[in-house]
Amino acid sequence: MGEEFGEWFQRLVFWIEQEQGAVLDVVAWLPRWFNRTLIGSFEQPGELLSVAWWVWPVAAFLIGVATTRLHRGLRAATVLTLLAALGEDIWFAATETLAVVLVGVLTGIIIAIPIGLVAFASPALRRPLRRVVDNSQLLILSGLALPFLFFFGIGRTTSLMTVALYVALVMSKAITVMLLAGRRDSSQAKHELVAGLNSSLIVGLWIQVSTVVLGGGGVGLLQFRSLNNSSVTDWAVGTTAILCI
Repeated sequence: MGEEFGEWFQRLVFWIEQEQGAVLDVVAWLPRWFNRTLIGSFEQPGELLSVAWWVWPVAAFLIGVATTRLHRGLRAATVLTLLAALGEDIWFAATETLAVVLVGVLTGIIIAIPIGLVAFASPALRRPLRRVVDNSQLLILSGLALPFLFFFGIGRTTSLMTVALYVALVMSKAITVMLLAGRRDSSQAKHELVAGLNSSLIVGLWIQVSTVVLGGGGVGLLQFRSLNNSSVTDWAVGTTAILCI
């Protein structure tokens, strides 16, 4: 029975790849465009990776001061400066991770806005949306990443789309709750939105690091190499980069 189910699923995947290729191209168009334009590669960096290193600490400081407090902006700028001081390879891996997380979160928010608005207007959609979001936290890799791996293969697109899907689920729920709470308490509405963003960024970082085996790259690749080479040095550097981020 198990083998029959596996063969049926394999035939389904092949059918989707062969017959619905145009649909898959539409689904992957935005992440691929973001990946090519904003992230790029070490040889041909995109917009986010081609800026001078000091832009990242300055931007982190300004955002931290504008959204929270002075000491948090200073802390963010300090750790990014530390990452830049560790060397070019470490800095590229760290900024690649940050870029993938930020682009994935941005893509997910773009998808989440219409879903959240529809769920706000349709009470019948709120309960299933809440259940899907709650269960998705238990199935991040097996339930979210592997389908993208089947259809789009190993590469950064799979990592990006996994982050974007998780963020789309979380933020659509957060937007719905925010709109409902906004009728009664604006402070609660702000809290729901910030909580959704925090969850998206933290879990997005975890997804990006964890999907290194799927071609995600970034600081997770440093950890992967340290295991393959049994290198304590690479492990220490990679762990430091992850903690800084």
